[in-house]
Amino acid sequence: MKKEVKLILRTYREILQDQSVYAGLSKEGSSRNLSQIATLVNTRGLRVVYQDFPNAAKLVDRSLSDGYVCLSTLRLSLGRLPKSNLPRLFHELFVKLYDEDGNVVSEPDPTIVQYIRQLLLMFKKIVRDCEVEVTNQALEDFKRLDSTVQEGSFPVWKDPLDTSYPRVQYVTTKGTYEDPNILKAGNSVEEQTMRIAKHFGNTVDCNDRISLERSMASVFRYISTSFPLLTLDDLMPSHGSGATSDARWGDRYDFASWSNRLETIFPFCEFGMVNYSSYDFLEDYRNGKLQLSDRDYPVKIIAVPKTLKGPRIIGTESTSRMYCQQAVRGFLTRNLVRVTCGSVDIQNQAMSQAAALKGSIDGSLATIDLSSASDLLSCTLVEEVFASNPSILQALSACRALEYTIDLEVPFKGAKKKKCIKGKMRKFSHQGSAVTFPVQSLCYYAICVAVWHHERKLTVTPRTFKEASQYITVYGDDIIVPTEIYEPVTKALQLWGLKVNVDKSHGATVPGSIFRESCGIDAYNGVDVSPVYIRDLDYEVQKPETVVRFVEVGNNLHKAGYWNTSCGLFSPDGLKIPITKSEQASLAMHTFCKGVYAPGIVRYNTILHRYETKALVPTTVGSKISRDGYESILQYILEDPNQMPDWASGFYPNRPKVGLRTKWIQIG
Repeated sequence: MKKEVKLILRTYREILQDQSVYAGLSKEGSSRNLSQIATLVNTRGLRVVYQDFPNAAKLVDRSLSDGYVCLSTLRLSLGRLPKSNLPRLFHELFVKLYDEDGNVVSEPDPTIVQYIRQLLLMFKKIVRDCEVEVTNQALEDFKRLDSTVQEGSFPVWKDPLDTSYPRVQYVTTKGTYEDPNILKAGNSVEEQTMRIAKHFGNTVDCNDRISLERSMASVFRYISTSFPLLTLDDLMPSHGSGATSDARWGDRYDFASWSNRLETIFPFCEFGMVNYSSYDFLEDYRNGKLQLSDRDYPVKIIAVPKTLKGPRIIGTESTSRMYCQQAVRGFLTRNLVRVTCGSVDIQNQAMSQAAALKGSIDGSLATIDLSSASDLLSCTLVEEVFASNPSILQALSACRALEYTIDLEVPFKGAKKKKCIKGKMRKFSHQGSAVTFPVQSLCYYAICVAVWHHERKLTVTPRTFKEASQYITVYGDDIIVPTEIYEPVTKALQLWGLKVNVDKSHGATVPGSIFRESCGIDAYNGVDVSPVYIRDLDYEVQKPETVVRFVEVGNNLHKAGYWNTSCGLFSPDGLKIPITKSEQASLAMHTFCKGVYAPGIVRYNTILHRYETKALVPTTVGSKISRDGYESILQYILEDPNQMPDWASGFYPNRPKVGLRTKWIQIG
């Protein structure tokens, strides 16, 4: 504790010293800031810098978008001066951003904004384990949220082979369809509009609901028919890098189970074997261990460390189900960019980051962030988006978990014991499923495009669809839309049961003060004001992953202009690390100067005709167990190692760890 406090105060001292060069901070002011931070930490604990300061930063971010900050709330965390309404802590910086009434000054300096956000947010993402009570609460929130999600109505969720549509009856209001009492079943635009109307109920303004519902039905139909029919030839399964529920690590090509539900769409003879001739061999080899079963293993919900505020809740799937999910994910990923006219690319955040910067310049684009996005994604929304392409719905249904289990740690006779909670999965999927990210990205994109057409009173055509895609960008739960439809889009998202994160969504346009954030970039008036997050205060040579993170933070600080902090705190002592401007395969400290400083041995490689030095290179540490048989052939086909000369079949019995080893690398 004392060491951690000492390192935190030392970091603040170095940061303030770097900022004083540009902002003109006085030594007395910096000393007062350090003294006040020390007092706050000693009285309130480390939660001040880990939680309270980031909460204050939310108020600052909101003020940058609205042009005004509530000073009384801001002073609760940062204190106040007797003769000023502005916060006491970092007062010399706040006075350059706000007047005494809390209004953002005219023509604020983006560098001052970055300085304030750096001081408040740099420890927001520090890696720490949460308390047991906080973890249990997060797991219980998962169950609570799941119980609020509306279940899907399509029969395909129960039986992947049933592609029929539900029979719906439209609940009429004034000015609706001509014959609302006729029961229909099908998927024309009219019938899909009826289903959407039934889902919305009376939550939509009667004057607009018919147009909005029809726009959504038309866009959903256009998107789903733009995808090709999914066939077995389109699917290439693979194994993910995370843990699974039936076997944390081991030979994943030796499947422990394969359910009848998977078999309906992903037959084992097509996906789990090299070819049909290996069937008898595998059956004898497994000695009946692998059998098709009606049992569908539940997904195991676990908590992984994130921040002190709360853990990240993810699910671990069975090996076979994750294997098939990766196949569906590959199919969706290959078609997303084409179908969405480039608006959704889950392999590239650069487009969303560029759009956020543009929106902070002219205010033409607004950013929207969702809370618990994957936990509130309903089967109802997914089934409507893909209603006109049943082949995709079948694949999504077959590899979807129907149940989940949660292990809670509860006190029992002075000790801790695990309490298992079981539940039926109502939501479409969870964090940890391979299909969650592409599916939710497409669903949110479809809603935005539908609202765009509705607000402009346009009929959905290829031309209007392409035009709408020019202004809309979606990456997971980070959404960017034209500012004029910011409010309608947020309302439409809420109609589908989704929750908009108001603190991180920005659509206001105040002259001279526009803030946007999306995909890791925080933009203010066209300038990137993102802070450098510090995830480790120190490193241990025995833990190579901490060394890697330590060097990464040092480089980020150097690139952001915090040179004293980078050199004084985040340069590992005793490790010979080269200093260079260019990117290196090894650990290297960044510099803006030309040339390379190589502290280790330097040689000239006569074979490759280049200068080399010995440096530390991150590598995977773990003993790979080799094996023979059809599993190795299947692994070779799926991993396609033609471009990997060091590839070898086999598996790691335990999760591979990050290691450091010395190698000769090119200088420059």
